[in-house]
Amino acid sequence: PARIATCLAAAGVEDDVAGRVSMALAHCAAGLLPAGTAGDPEAAFRHALSAFVVAHRAHLLSKFLQGVEQRFPRGGLSEALQALLPQGQALGGAGAEGGSLAAETLRRFLQDTLEMPKADAEFTLEVLLSALCPGALATLEDVDDMAFAVEDFLALGGGRTPLDPELVLGRLSRCGRGLMQCPAKLPRCLRGEGDDEDIQFQAFSAAWASLGEGPATGAPAFLAYALLDIRGRGCISRDETKALILDALPRRAEAAALGEVQVCLLRRLGGGSWEEAHSKLVDAQGALITDHPLAKDVVRISSNDQGQAAARERAVGSSILVARIFL
Repeated sequence: PARIATCLAAAGVEDDVAGRVSMALAHCAAGLLPAGTAGDPEAAFRHALSAFVVAHRAHLLSKFLQGVEQRFPRGGLSEALQALLPQGQALGGAGAEGGSLAAETLRRFLQDTLEMPKADAEFTLEVLLSALCPGALATLEDVDDMAFAVEDFLALGGGRTPLDPELVLGRLSRCGRGLMQCPAKLPRCLRGEGDDEDIQFQAFSAAWASLGEGPATGAPAFLAYALLDIRGRGCISRDETKALILDALPRRAEAAALGEVQVCLLRRLGGGSWEEAHSKLVDAQGALITDHPLAKDVVRISSNDQGQAAARERAVGSSILVARIFL
């Protein structure tokens, strides 16, 4: 962690942020690596970063949906689609519904209409196309050759239940924790049975319904598949996906929760370091002072001003990390 923090600081990252990031990466790199990479430090670092790539993909999708809502507050995606259609063609007109649009059209929409920076637009385009046409990217050499259906674009609105990429991210993390506790529930597509090293969307979709804590309302399989497609290939690797779900994503959630706990403790207890703030919560023997006002509230400190799904995920992570640190 010290070497990572030094590199980050040299790159201009603030010292306190560099310290938290380095500890988070070290925590995420210490777990279950993809098959055949045990003991490889570069593989461990890629494994640690992979969960943050999934989280970044969720962030870009959320940012896209928020951008559409802000730009088209009345009609949402239906109104946005009208801006995507060729000039003079109305939604509901001949060839509109049931038709398709080119990837380049969506790229221009991201850059010109939503005013995304070019780099963000390109990454968002790839994530959106993974969600719009799961599996299709694997059959194409160039993303510009891809087209997506109008109905699939409208489906990103989620109908009566809006899609929530952050909810998908939380569900993936909770699935991983549950499967680690009960490996017998591991879906067949993740077990390593058969010769196929990739998980096709149909197999993942069938498994997704059985994962987690109930119906995937607001978190459909196609959205989870798009987030897990971190290489932008249009399909997901079995070993890489298994390592992501069982280890990297739960560890990233824990690290994120610990970072928020640390920031909150420093703000509310004072002190220049995590150790100084922590010392105010324990007695001379190192036991948690259970009647300390903050001790009674520590698992809820990451819920302020956050969405319900994200708050629930952070609360779960906070509970685990607080238990490991204080008990």
